[in-house]
Amino acid sequence: MNENALLLWLGMLLLCSAGCRHALTGDPLSGGTSQQRNEIETTAVSETVSKESKEPEEIPFKPYRKGSNLTDLDTTIYQIMERYQVAGMQAAVVVGDSIVWNGAYGWLDIYKETPLQPEHSIRIASISKSFTGLAAMTLVHRGKLDLDEDINTYLDLPVSIRNPHHPEVPITSRQLMNHTSSILNGQYVEYVFASRAQNPVTYTLADYFGENGNFNKPENWSKSAPGETFSYSNMGTIVLAAVIEKVSGQQFSRYAQRKVLTPLRMRHSGFNPMELDKERVAKMYNRQEKDGQVSFGWTAAPTGGLYKDYVPGSNGGLHSPQGGLLTNALDLSQFVLAMTSYGKIANRQVFPRGIIETMHQPSVHITTREEAPAELYKKKGLCIHITDDHIPGYTFYGHSGNAYGIISHMYYTMNLPRNFGFVVIINGCNMVKRDRRPFRSIEEDIIALLYDSFVQGNL
Repeated sequence: MNENALLLWLGMLLLCSAGCRHALTGDPLSGGTSQQRNEIETTAVSETVSKESKEPEEIPFKPYRKGSNLTDLDTTIYQIMERYQVAGMQAAVVVGDSIVWNGAYGWLDIYKETPLQPEHSIRIASISKSFTGLAAMTLVHRGKLDLDEDINTYLDLPVSIRNPHHPEVPITSRQLMNHTSSILNGQYVEYVFASRAQNPVTYTLADYFGENGNFNKPENWSKSAPGETFSYSNMGTIVLAAVIEKVSGQQFSRYAQRKVLTPLRMRHSGFNPMELDKERVAKMYNRQEKDGQVSFGWTAAPTGGLYKDYVPGSNGGLHSPQGGLLTNALDLSQFVLAMTSYGKIANRQVFPRGIIETMHQPSVHITTREEAPAELYKKKGLCIHITDDHIPGYTFYGHSGNAYGIISHMYYTMNLPRNFGFVVIINGCNMVKRDRRPFRSIEEDIIALLYDSFVQGNL
């Protein structure tokens, strides 16, 4: 595809995504909506994607290559996957200080009939925010960042980031991490799309927040003051990444790799796709059904970019701190192990216990199960979702994600004598939900199976 054709295709995609955005989000002044889980960050990497001319736009659902030595668990997993027309799935279970099981099923690439393997990487959407939060907390530990300081103290922009409805109220990193900053997604997709089309990048956060900025629109801001109400914000995480960049002096993807992913021993993971083997990154599939026939529209994994002369802290969104981490269930389990042991990996204190405790303390109470049973977000820590809606009797911590047809799921307990957790990454499926339930049915069915198989009776 030539450059002009690619730009035309990308522009059409952007317009479609903008329309979807207005249908799914808004400015909830008290709490979020369950639809906010359809993260707007889905469009933000598409400018790097080109489609192979030989591959059709829609691909029929294909039977899995199952092998001949299936366990009873494998058979049940395939039955669940067929029920929800899953393209491919990785999953893992952590109990205590061990990964007790992991598996990969279905397709990395349906058209090429390439099976998905445990070491392959998949985009995990908004679970990425937990890694961005941990990156920020490493700076807090070093005394470089104060969670309650005005973010303008750290950023070196020609404008001050303040809510125009409440210009006297500072915005803090804590508010960016618990989604109470009053920064909305507004022109977020357009800002990131346009920024990544440049090299060198000239758009900065001043173009989003400045009075005469190209992307400064009223819908960028809540009418609530910073710290007052919860509004799930991908743009807020981009601002947090800019703070991380400015304080550390490094591009976000590089800092996250050095200070978070490498210490966690996440060897097949990264925010910059250029650092991974693109042949080992799964395609992302949007399930479609027409006249009773199931097919998948697809998006290739982003290619990433090296941005010439980029000034850390000026833009923040070039490598999707809000949703662009590429990883797999095994690598993601390393994060679970570190969190459930309060910062330890293999009995070595990799992250200070105090920053893990701070991230997992309830920071904002949004609603209750009685008031809004179907709402996903009822309590948040700092870049951590806290939920009692998972397995009855347990409080879980972690995050979920949904983008380009992907569902990602990472939840774990924190305060049990023997903690446990689950990781599930799906690169396309039927996203149906049961009535008055915050999680997708496929998530609930897989997690229930894994709990019965590996956790119940083993704590």
